[in-house]
Amino acid sequence: MVATTVYLLPGLANDHTVFSQLELQNVNSIHIPWVEPLKKESIEAYALRLCAYITTPNPTIIGLSFGGMVAIEMAKHISIQKIILISSAKCKQEIPYYLRLLGKTGLQHIAPPLLILTPTPLSYWFFGLKEKAHKQKLAYILLHSSHSIYKWSLNALLLWKNTSIPSNLVHIQGTADRILPLRFVKADYTIKGGGHFMVFSHAEQVSALLLHIINT
Repeated sequence: MVATTVYLLPGLANDHTVFSQLELQNVNSIHIPWVEPLKKESIEAYALRLCAYITTPNPTIIGLSFGGMVAIEMAKHISIQKIILISSAKCKQEIPYYLRLLGKTGLQHIAPPLLILTPTPLSYWFFGLKEKAHKQKLAYILLHSSHSIYKWSLNALLLWKNTSIPSNLVHIQGTADRILPLRFVKADYTIKGGGHFMVFSHAEQVSALLLHIINT
């Protein structure tokens, strides 16, 4: 059987290790890295640069959280067979109003990245994590995130203007997501009890669902 090629975009300033618990049989997973943003670069221009990493015609892209938003912007430049969002938002209306209001205040430019990228009990709560191993993984990801990419990505997320939703998009959301709550999102599939880090904490359910979507 020929393996299906799928490109994966991790969450805000994360690396590909966030997908390490997924079991995607007969899938050739290619990880798209975050690159350093240019000065005052828009999310649209940034997504266009990332398209250079796509070498497969008409690919499937899986985008986690902010990675899903970037995947949607990439689809405006190249032909994509499927976009699969996990713990993400399809348009600006699905980003909670209080986060959009925060973006308008400009406070994201003032707050030091260490304020968010330092693991605390509050960050574990926001990501919906209870098990020690899951907390350790999140702590590793936060502590190894690029501050410059994080700062740019957070601003891009809060000020995202997209209103168009691709017809070939499939959205998976956790019912217990505290960062992008389900009540603001119209999801095609839900993972019961899944938080914003469910790609790790609920990897078995997410993997099964991804395989179903990829192969149909």
